[in-house]
Amino acid sequence: MMLLAGWAGVGMAITPEALEAVMKQHYGEPKSVTGRRGGDDLFCMEFQYARMLGKSRTLSLICFKPSEKLKLQLIRGGEPAPLAVQAQQSGAVAGINAGSFYHDPERGWLERGQLRINGRDLPSGATWKAHGGGYLTLDEAGNPALIAEADLASSQAHSAVWVFPRLLTGGKPAAFQSNYCLLALQHPRSVIGIFPDGWVMLMVVNGRQPYYATGMTVSIVLNLLQTMGCTDAALLDGGSCSTLYWAAGDGPGEILNYPPDNRLFDHEGARDVSSVLVLTRP
Repeated sequence: MMLLAGWAGVGMAITPEALEAVMKQHYGEPKSVTGRRGGDDLFCMEFQYARMLGKSRTLSLICFKPSEKLKLQLIRGGEPAPLAVQAQQSGAVAGINAGSFYHDPERGWLERGQLRINGRDLPSGATWKAHGGGYLTLDEAGNPALIAEADLASSQAHSAVWVFPRLLTGGKPAAFQSNYCLLALQHPRSVIGIFPDGWVMLMVVNGRQPYYATGMTVSIVLNLLQTMGCTDAALLDGGSCSTLYWAAGDGPGEILNYPPDNRLFDHEGARDVSSVLVLTRP
């Protein structure tokens, strides 16, 4: 399989047309492809496959180029709330759910690992006892990076959220301890991927809808990201929390993917989530 991990290096722009060509080359003709632009630095796409690697699959994604005009931010409210609500309150043009979270009877809602927002550390929660976790960090300008867990203490990250597992580092598969959920289950997945020229992708692999969206194992997600040309990537919180938001058009904001909690293949089954990543135009 030919990988396109050098898009920027060979002068090929990351565009909807280029991404569609890559998907068709490696996975065949999709049942449908849709896309919209939010400017030269932002677009969204959806790929629906009747048969992608033998299964029905649907991918929802947003690609953007961080800059002074388009900033990625990490936000979190006091209580979990729908991504659309948090994104609208921040005036976001796009967003995705971020870190894994849980409720502690004594301490309330906690993020797994450390959560840092705008230079302020929130109380840290427990992480899964498995090798391969890391942190998605943002500098003050909103530029993302993926680092190892051990490197957070010495980093100058303005914001940070725990991710598991890191999938790609410098174009190569990252080492992580697999388990049944990652290895065998075809779940909904939320992903952040970084391209070599600084473009970033927020993607939801839809799932739990066998006729439309089977979901993916982590190994399939990893191969997909390499095929698309990402050099660094990690999973965000997944399953029923996987949600992707778009508000870069003229109308109101909307959920792009198909959250499965209502057991329907529509956009209404979104679950409340804790931290979220949002794109804003300062």
